[in-house]
Amino acid sequence: MTIIENCRRDLAIANRIMAREEVVDHLGHVSARHPDRPDRFLLSQSRSPELVTPGDIKEYDLAGSPIEEAPHPMYVERFIHAAIYRARPDVNSVAHNHAYDLLPFTIASDVKLRAVVHPAYAIGTEAPVWDFRDKFPTATPLVLDMAQGDDLAAILGNHSVALMRNHGCVVALDSIVSTIYACVYVKVNARIQSEATRFGGDVSYLSAVELEAIGALYNNAPHTVDRAWEYWVRRADLSGI
Repeated sequence: MTIIENCRRDLAIANRIMAREEVVDHLGHVSARHPDRPDRFLLSQSRSPELVTPGDIKEYDLAGSPIEEAPHPMYVERFIHAAIYRARPDVNSVAHNHAYDLLPFTIASDVKLRAVVHPAYAIGTEAPVWDFRDKFPTATPLVLDMAQGDDLAAILGNHSVALMRNHGCVVALDSIVSTIYACVYVKVNARIQSEATRFGGDVSYLSAVELEAIGALYNNAPHTVDRAWEYWVRRADLSGI
């Protein structure tokens, strides 16, 4: 396979994993920066993640416009991906999901999503929240154009995870595998944090120093993330891929 063919296949698998691990249902998507053209990205045409195949993966520019002339159904929120790739040269994969365990943190404004388990270190000390009402008071929580996408990318800043008020989250990292790893464990972290909060009393969050050390550990042992990918690939339905 060529590099681009491998990338398309990995993206299709990433969609299937997110579905199998209940990060997404029929909504949500994951993309990758084009391996040969950093001014483009790869994203499936509009399909349920569980059904995405390599043939569904299309090319887009950093304004969210399709490269191919042939019409195909497109995700309306492709501008999330375009804006983040444009703002963050270090990012090579972006995911957007509405994981149910995560949604309460996008609704309860006085409760912040914070890392409580080490595989969710990508959250950092606190996930920033994009509130569309700040600049787009008559809009919806959906990101439907580049202006909204750019505003979301600005809130994300140098973080890897950002929440979207009353909507979901974005995850942006340096590879498809890292992005999927973070997506799964951000969801897991949200569930565990919620459960711990119900006990009452203080919740032990991971500190900035601890998170930095955990990040360094993962960077020096990439096989840990690869091991998870191998496990999730085995669990996913890869029919048609």
